[in-house]
Amino acid sequence: MHGAKHIDLVSKVKMFLVNGSFLLMICLVVCPAARALRLFSPDLGPGGWFKRAQVFHGDGCKGLNHPPVVYWTDVPMGTHSLALTLFDPDAADGQGWWHWIVFNIPAYTLHLPQNPNTLPSLDNDFGTPGYGGPCPPTGTPPHHYVFTLFALAQSSLPQYANRNGLIQWLNQHALAKAVLIGHYGR
Repeated sequence: MHGAKHIDLVSKVKMFLVNGSFLLMICLVVCPAARALRLFSPDLGPGGWFKRAQVFHGDGCKGLNHPPVVYWTDVPMGTHSLALTLFDPDAADGQGWWHWIVFNIPAYTLHLPQNPNTLPSLDNDFGTPGYGGPCPPTGTPPHHYVFTLFALAQSSLPQYANRNGLIQWLNQHALAKAVLIGHYGR
């Protein structure tokens, strides 16, 4: 009798493993795994270098100051809007320089609109709203430019009088973040 119980238990375990494997296989095909938010730009050349079209025009820089095309994938469930920032941590003796802060980007989009300056934005450190391209001082090592995309549960952001308040809010309320780093030097 003891041997019969053992055989019965073994066959039940085998059946569970077969059924469990089958269910696991179905879930691998049907149930999408959570993926990390990703950010990329075809306007950054090999190695992530900014092209002339995206470089600032002024202060000795001879670029065209066109905002780069930026795409994203794998926006998490529950996202109602997105925000994108571009920051140079190497500028201003390590204090950094804000090049772009755009927000209230609809969550259903997979890229910025053709003219991203139609979206709400805060002034960059050039003192203008919208995009201000790279323009590091001549003769300094190439700077790093950090794009950060924030996925947010809110459809519109609260009004902030200053940039620091908004950046702090974005970091505290992000469902997910994606980072892309570009480079430029002259």
